[in-house]
Amino acid sequence: MIIFFYLKMIFVILFFSTAIHKVRYRKRHVQAIKAYEIIKEEWASLFFYIFLIFEGYISLSLILTGFTIYNTLVCLLLLSVYTIAVGINLARGRRNLSCGCGGVLESEQLNFGIVFRNLFLMCLFLLSFFLQDLVSHPLTVDQMISIALIAGSSLLVIGIGKEIKKLKVTLGKLSQKFF
Repeated sequence: MIIFFYLKMIFVILFFSTAIHKVRYRKRHVQAIKAYEIIKEEWASLFFYIFLIFEGYISLSLILTGFTIYNTLVCLLLLSVYTIAVGINLARGRRNLSCGCGGVLESEQLNFGIVFRNLFLMCLFLLSFFLQDLVSHPLTVDQMISIALIAGSSLLVIGIGKEIKKLKVTLGKLSQKFF
């Protein structure tokens, strides 16, 4: 039960933080959708709001109801759309695009790691949905809070790692420039 609650909290924080990031940087995300050159430019705002609603729905429904067939299908649909869009642009040789993921998932360049990450997340969500009822041991409130904090900390560590990597690249470029 602990692992499923941990995964649920990872997905809640992940989708909620990406939705918040997208709201905060709306223009940037709409521009990222346009840059993919898959849909008509005038539809980019509509798709921005559809993606935002889906991410919000996944987060909220996971908190309220846990893994259900509905949020599982929405998650699989959303991540499939994202994965296909990234795959199309990689096939076109267009790597110098922001993925538009938002939050700790954001990447400045498209790569196959994003495709594999999304496939992995889809598998985790699907497994969590199918296996959640196998364990019936309820968690205490203290356990739930602890696990939620651990899940948040896990994502924070990932975010810090990405920032350190970017800083390392920037420092490497600066050192080449000056030395």
